Amino acid sequence: TPASKGYFISEPFDAGGPSSWGKLYLEGDNIAGNTSIYLRSGNTADPENGGWSNWLEGRLEGKSVSAIIPTGRFLQYKLELNNSNTDQICKITEVKASYSIANQKPVITEFDIERPEPKPEMPVSELKKIAIRWQAIDINQDKLTTDIFIKSRGSENWIKIAKDLTVNQYIWDTTLAADGLYTVKIVVSDQLDNPAGSELAAEKISQNILVDNTAPEMNELTLTADGDKCHVLVSVFDNLSVIARVEYSLDSSPVFRSALCTDGLSDSNKEHYKFTLEPQENGSHIVTIRITDIAGNSKMLTKEFRN
Repeated sequence: TPASKGYFISEPFDAGGPSSWGKLYLEGDNIAGNTSIYLRSGNTADPENGGWSNWLEGRLEGKSVSAIIPTGRFLQYKLELNNSNTDQICKITEVKASYSIANQKPVITEFDIERPEPKPEMPVSELKKIAIRWQAIDINQDKLTTDIFIKSRGSENWIKIAKDLTVNQYIWDTTLAADGLYTVKIVVSDQLDNPAGSELAAEKISQNILVDNTAPEMNELTLTADGDKCHVLVSVFDNLSVIARVEYSLDSSPVFRSALCTDGLSDSNKEHYKFTLEPQENGSHIVTIRITDIAGNSKMLTKEFRN
């Protein structure tokens, strides 16, 4: 003899993310009038650990069940079957749930700003190209696009320099920007896979980045004759960058030699250098001085002298 009542509690169903729950659909025999269904949702895998709603009684209409179920990642249902009429035994073979996973904001997992490592004979133009690289993930598996913005120090305005990128790298040619300190912002959006107004975006902002496209200046050049020799003292400065080196060439020689920083270490944007010229012959000569900062900017000055 079939039991007059039956009960069943499902395992929690995992939608994979916070979801909006719609109707449930029951498959089986003699469901109408013989079935009560209760539902609850939560955000933990185990209802006993909390984070779940109270049981809500669903409204059964034919084989569909309606209920206002709170948004949650997990859903659980409870069935109460009534077999008081033994000629029409209630049997449920399948329960299906309709749901929509709520859109989740992308997550930026990596964000790096990289300057090229200076190498011998590397063109200055390559030193000015900064690589902006990032990685992002999306819980909903949405396609992501990225916009890139820059802002100079003291400005309130972000300037968009790249739009709708689908790759995770952008090379910024800083020769197209004015000198100064900048911050870079990336905005990663899931707009391609979501209706207008429901898209979400994540953003990150870099630390300050120095853009310097101006060569250092020479504010003092002293040449002192000493017999066959000539002692040279050079004072240089740069508005933004540390002075990297001062080099010199005698009588248009293609070979440049390094000058000595007077304090032993070139670590400031204002430095003094000295060196001694020793021409093999007496008479008129020229010395060419090349100043370079750490941003790769350089400037040359040629001066005539006699020994």
